[in-house]
Amino acid sequence: MSDAAYRFNSADQDIRLDADKITTEAGEVHRLRVANEASALAYRFDEISATLAYLGHAQIATATSAASWRIQKFVFGNGTGDVTVTWADGNADFDNVWDDRAALSYS
Repeated sequence: MSDAAYRFNSADQDIRLDADKITTEAGEVHRLRVANEASALAYRFDEISATLAYLGHAQIATATSAASWRIQKFVFGNGTGDVTVTWADGNADFDNVWDDRAALSYS
């Protein structure tokens, strides 16, 4: 992974996101590694395109249809290296449905 890393800290969690860009013959691919050092969560990652992806966190065995997901939206800047990260409902609460991720509001 690259040296570019993002770390989020709070009293009850320590999450590290490492991201890098890989150039292949077919184009650029973004790779994201998530390490949560505080608790065991299930993760879902949905890469919609080269510039849009979603990352969901929930307790292990949570159904994707349950309103128990914390969802982030990643917008990758077309070759600029910039990444914009926003949260469903504008917060990190575990109250969203993974199956509805594309229709949710993010800020």
